[in-house]
Amino acid sequence: MPPVKYFDQMLVGKQVQANYAVLQKLFDDNLQQGFRDTLFAYPTEAALRAALIAEGIPVTGTLRIMLVDIEYARTKTYGPINAATEDFYLLVLPPVPRRQTSPGYKDMQTWEGAWHHAIVDSYGI
Repeated sequence: MPPVKYFDQMLVGKQVQANYAVLQKLFDDNLQQGFRDTLFAYPTEAALRAALIAEGIPVTGTLRIMLVDIEYARTKTYGPINAATEDFYLLVLPPVPRRQTSPGYKDMQTWEGAWHHAIVDSYGI
């Protein structure tokens, strides 16, 4: 089964805002490692799902979750995911933007990532 995610075309703007808030935490030089570590520290998939929902990322039902952190080259699942029989959500945590071409570069990248994730069919942030 392919990776899936919740989508409601009437809520794209709201989802962009929620994604932006999460990406701000992932890209903030003072918060990002702690926030990433917190996501990886949840002891169960249900706890991670609840935390993501609280952040505005709707990972609902029995959808399995795989975390991939590009910044720190690590992954996490809660037991094996059988892609042939289980729906899953791949939450990709992007690296912090470091190219400083303008004063607002990191903020522009945050908005771009938030918008992209709100409109694509799968994968996370």
